[in-house]
Amino acid sequence: MDDPLIIDALDRLDEDEKIAGKGEELVLGVLLGRLSEVMDGGVVEHLEEAIKRTPTPLLAHLQSVTVSGFRGVGPECELSLRPEPGLTLVVGRNGSGKSSFAEAAEYALTGSCRRWSGKSVEWKKGWRNLHSSDVSTIAVRLRIDGQKELSTVRVGWRNNSLDSGVSTITSPGCDDYTLESLGWATAVKVFRPFLSYDELTKIAEGRPIDRYNELAPMLGMDSLQTPLECLRQQRLAVEKQIKAANTQVAETVGILERHSADSSSGSMIGAALEALSGEWSLDRIEQLVIDTEIEAHDHERLLINLEQLSIPDFDQTLGIVDDLRGSSQKLQQLRRSDSEQARRLAALLQKAIEIHHDHGDSDCPVCGCTDGLHGDRIKELKAAVQQLNGEAADIEKARKDAQDALNAAKKLIGTPSRVLKLIAEVDVDSEIDIDLTEAREAWRIWHDTPLRYSNPLNELDVLSKLADHLESNCLQLMETTKKVRSDAMAARQLLANQWHMVVDRLEELLPVAREGLQAEQLIRPLKQAETWLKKCLLTMQDERFETIKKQVKEIWDTMAAGSNVTLEDVRLGLKKVMMDVTVDGYDSVALSVMSQGELNILALSLFIPRVKSSQSPFGFVMLDDPVQAMDPLRVDGLAKVLNDLAQVRQVIVLTHDDRLPESVRRLQIPATILLVTRRTGSQMNIEESLNPVQAAIADAMALQMSEGLPEEAQCRAVPNLCRHAIEAACLESGRRKLFKLGMSFAECEQLWEKSPRLLPRVAIALYGEADRGGDVYRTLHNKFGAWAVKTIKECNKFTHSGVLEGADLKDLIRRSESLAGKIAKL
Repeated sequence: MDDPLIIDALDRLDEDEKIAGKGEELVLGVLLGRLSEVMDGGVVEHLEEAIKRTPTPLLAHLQSVTVSGFRGVGPECELSLRPEPGLTLVVGRNGSGKSSFAEAAEYALTGSCRRWSGKSVEWKKGWRNLHSSDVSTIAVRLRIDGQKELSTVRVGWRNNSLDSGVSTITSPGCDDYTLESLGWATAVKVFRPFLSYDELTKIAEGRPIDRYNELAPMLGMDSLQTPLECLRQQRLAVEKQIKAANTQVAETVGILERHSADSSSGSMIGAALEALSGEWSLDRIEQLVIDTEIEAHDHERLLINLEQLSIPDFDQTLGIVDDLRGSSQKLQQLRRSDSEQARRLAALLQKAIEIHHDHGDSDCPVCGCTDGLHGDRIKELKAAVQQLNGEAADIEKARKDAQDALNAAKKLIGTPSRVLKLIAEVDVDSEIDIDLTEAREAWRIWHDTPLRYSNPLNELDVLSKLADHLESNCLQLMETTKKVRSDAMAARQLLANQWHMVVDRLEELLPVAREGLQAEQLIRPLKQAETWLKKCLLTMQDERFETIKKQVKEIWDTMAAGSNVTLEDVRLGLKKVMMDVTVDGYDSVALSVMSQGELNILALSLFIPRVKSSQSPFGFVMLDDPVQAMDPLRVDGLAKVLNDLAQVRQVIVLTHDDRLPESVRRLQIPATILLVTRRTGSQMNIEESLNPVQAAIADAMALQMSEGLPEEAQCRAVPNLCRHAIEAACLESGRRKLFKLGMSFAECEQLWEKSPRLLPRVAIALYGEADRGGDVYRTLHNKFGAWAVKTIKECNKFTHSGVLEGADLKDLIRRSESLAGKIAKL
């Protein structure tokens, strides 16, 4: 936890006694990034020792922007800048290519250009300069606090697509940087230091959220917006769960009511309807599902068994009937034939042979003849049996055929106990609506055969009776069994359509309904947590916005001096900026009463606090054509605002309007003015109009040549301007030395302000140390000669006491200009 805003919100949560319980736990959880734990019933704690601090991002100033083959720039051209607070005006007519430098810097540092956003594809296709070679490059050199050497952001393209650009950030002796490593990944979005005229117009005339997006990010409220959005999404999800549960229950109740009247599962449906009325009894529903599944399984098993009841094949039955009758008739024909007599006699003789085998020689048991059964006689009997068996073959075959027919009939009839037991299981209490009376009787008759009472091979008429039994009962059995099977199939389908449908519906309902009940417990604390955090965010936003609001009003008052439109108040709401204005003292709607120039002033008023923020790592800002539609009085106000911004930021303004440079000169605002011209083939030329040294020398020469100025004023003002020229050169050279020593800009300024005398400031330029003023004269004498020492002494002395009689002011100006030039090059 390293976000000051989160820490502040946690402190406010601890102090607020109006929120407690689950609502407080939810706010704590979402602020700590552990909302899911709290939603699941976990407990999180606020540990103070876990707090960390985010490092301050590195502050950067622009040293130069070098461009080739990009937009309006053809051959390579460098826009050199002073990497320090101050105002630089880049002036050139429309079409001179000056804006290309701002677009190049913006693209290199942000990966995009706001001027192109929302434009057609043709805009992006024309990014490469027509007069350049195939190579297009951008190089932005940066002076970053704490680094002795410059860092460079380079962009190159792999092909003609603008999106193929590749950016690298390098610093001599260091590994490649990224925007993340510099701490700029977020800052480049929040404190974007670029403003084109298109973006200026969008802020002024766009949607309320466009103005909100210019101001809100710098407040750093995103770290609370994200948790607030998490709570909102969680609330929506919970509301969705509740709605889904209510909808599912309502639909389920409707389905149950439609099936309650005509369903075999009416008692179960009634219990389910009762469990879903009023407060839902989901445990009861779950038990109903379990019980119903068991009951339905038993019913389904019975129905499946009934569906699978075997039915005698009619053709097969007729074949067996024919075989039985044929066997009966054949046996009847052979019963009193010679074959039958031979079979019987062979059987009798075989018995005698078996007695001899068991008891040896003996009397004949039939005729009583002494020694009737002896060895020779047994041989004769065996021969006789063999002969008789041959004569009895027809009767044996007939008996075998009869036995085969009998076995087939038994198999066709089946086992009485299995079928009758199955049908008996389906009793009247089974809740299966199938009439089995006829089927039971048919199967009882089918199994009640003559076989139960006789041996068919001993009583030949039994075979004929069995054939008659099968023939007379087969069709009735088939019809009743088919009906049972059909009824069982229909009943099982009905079970699937009603019982299973109801059970499946209740099973689907249970998890959704349980989630809905859990969600019902969370919705109130979620709404409480969301409301509290939203109120906390707005309160903190208003507190942070107070400083920015003051800046917005001050900038408006400065730039809109003389306007009958007064900006009374600026407020931030949720995703919009609200502005109260009056026209000649009467309340009015802000945008509807403002001129185009006033709209541009409003946009600048909203933009400048963003780049002026102490949290921004960008020590520079680039404004492209902010002067449009402004009258002269507004231009003067703009110059004053830019001068104020230039005290803490490096301000680069690109303009085609000569009124801004004129206003800067007239108001004596320190500024570097660069003139941009474009020659044939997109060749760019950049020249400095007047730098601070040149301006001071030029003013000194103008005063010296002025005939209407009193001599006493001339004698004091000229040396003072000469001194200003030397100090300006010392400041420029001294900053370079201090930067190389690793000083930040703020530290340089502090050292400069603490050294108001001339010699310490010259020492800063010579050595980077203000306390070496005693070495200045010797070093100047050694480097440049005695004239340099003389110049410093005279500027120092004459500034306070005036020029001595007979002194040559022209010579002093000439020597001061020369010395300032040499110091500036150190």
